[in-house]
Amino acid sequence: MAAHDLRNPLNALLTYSNFLYDEVADKLTKEQVAFIIQMQESSQFMLKLVTDLLDISQIEAGKLDLNLASASLQNIVQRNVALNRVLADQKDISIACKTADLPVMLLDAQKLEQVLNNLITNAVKFSFPKTSIEVELMQGGDRALILVRDSGQGIPEDEQENLFKPFQRTSVQSTAGEKSTGLGLMIVRKIVEGHEGKIWVESTVGKGSTFYVSLPIHKPDTVVLSLAEPEKAETRSHQALQILVADDDAVNRHLLSRILEKSGHKVTAVESGRKVLEKLEAHTFDVLLLDVQMPDMGGIETTQHIRSGESDHNMVIIAVTAGTQQAEKDACLAAGMDACMGKPIDPKRLFQVIEELMELSNKEA
Repeated sequence: MAAHDLRNPLNALLTYSNFLYDEVADKLTKEQVAFIIQMQESSQFMLKLVTDLLDISQIEAGKLDLNLASASLQNIVQRNVALNRVLADQKDISIACKTADLPVMLLDAQKLEQVLNNLITNAVKFSFPKTSIEVELMQGGDRALILVRDSGQGIPEDEQENLFKPFQRTSVQSTAGEKSTGLGLMIVRKIVEGHEGKIWVESTVGKGSTFYVSLPIHKPDTVVLSLAEPEKAETRSHQALQILVADDDAVNRHLLSRILEKSGHKVTAVESGRKVLEKLEAHTFDVLLLDVQMPDMGGIETTQHIRSGESDHNMVIIAVTAGTQQAEKDACLAAGMDACMGKPIDPKRLFQVIEELMELSNKEA
């Protein structure tokens, strides 16, 4: 079985265990709650491992695709800090964030999110409770510099050179038993180098570590911000939307529907592109989440039918795909889709994309 095929069932296990914890934990014994927590932690670790292995395989094959677009690095940093404060709060760790007002840059926003998320979660993972983390973005000449500083354990000098190599771990242990795949920093280094940047660490045992990321400031010819303002990082649209979900996999349909319904949206789920067209003949939807690979009529063909002018449906269409190649994403956008999201779906990212696209759609209406 391909690693791609492992991600969806692992994500299903993780999400369903999250549902169980949220909805019935107060009705269970301590031992049963511990079982659910172990399910969450194990499936989360396995999902991260499979995702990292896929990233490594692409990197080794020379297929690190960067989707460069206009974006605000300041917004990326601020939003990532906001999201990771939830994790830090669980260990009573504070995160301070200071950002300079940089110009819009040409970069892969999603990949840079991955870099920041890895550095900040590592800082939380290896710091003791009731300590602090600093994240700072500054400009020096024609380069942007990001630093993530913790006041934790520090890394022995003779082990620092192995940090950015695959499957390498230091003698430093996480402070709450968190697991690590040993692949994250190697992937981070490749992403940074793909942006013509550099990454390094300065660390003193007993005092903490500071990771630095230096990126060239490449200004795009046209400015089209690809990310929402940072203050929206933790918000969700309070508008109840009519959402149509199309996926030939029953588990994926149910999982996606459940995530959306828990946020107050009205969801209709179908198993094929033809069923989508049938539903649209009788109903109007605000958003269509469309699997790209379906047996009778795939997402791209379905979108072409919808956007062909044969109907007046102006809904937001978001591709949901297990594919990782930029060519497939480009084909989705060319067919008339508004965005493309990879499987497994990250609920926070999903709600953010829906909110941004709905705001844009309402402005254009």
